[in-house]
Amino acid sequence: MGTVTALWRYPVKSMLGESLESVVVTHAGLSGDRTHAVLDETGAIGTAKHPRKWGHLLGCRSRGGRR
Repeated sequence: MGTVTALWRYPVKSMLGESLESVVVTHAGLSGDRTHAVLDETGAIGTAKHPRKWGHLLGCRSRGGRR
């Protein structure tokens, strides 16, 4: 069995996340993980998979609400 050495949550898709000391794990994964996204003017979801358009998101940090 492994040991958890760090917990990270990414509240906004394709942005840097936050280190956590504890988090609730549900059937859907970590509570508060990837609950938000950045949209462009057409409604397309921002993703680091398209770095020419969305690479700047990786320089932004997101932080969730209450833990």
